[in-house]
Amino acid sequence: MNQIVLIGRLTADPVLEQTESGVSKCKFSLAVQDESTNKNGEKEVDFINSIAWRSTAEFISKYFKKGSLIAVIGKLKVRPYEKEGEKKYATFVNVNKAEFVGYNKSQSGENGNGSEPDLSAEFDEILTQEEAPF
Repeated sequence: MNQIVLIGRLTADPVLEQTESGVSKCKFSLAVQDESTNKNGEKEVDFINSIAWRSTAEFISKYFKKGSLIAVIGKLKVRPYEKEGEKKYATFVNVNKAEFVGYNKSQSGENGNGSEPDLSAEFDEILTQEEAPF
């Protein structure tokens, strides 16, 4: 089984691109803190390149920015390539799902109060049981 779950902070704003066929692709890097410490007692940080596709790519580029805390689920991928005649390997996470983890003051935008933004306009109203068509 190849499944990876990471929680980390974006090291830069995510980059949303379109492939030639019009598919959304979002590239970003996560800083993930290791629970263990080095010989100086400091926690280590790994920087993990990631790619998301389609609606997941659009979700990440819309709601996350540099410093945002994010949880991702995906598969670890290793792709060989050649540079200057030498075989090298690129390792990255192919992200299938992304979720909000927390909300901090730096993400609060205009209101600056550290509370979560009102995203109600982004979602359809939920029907009550009496209103449901089934």
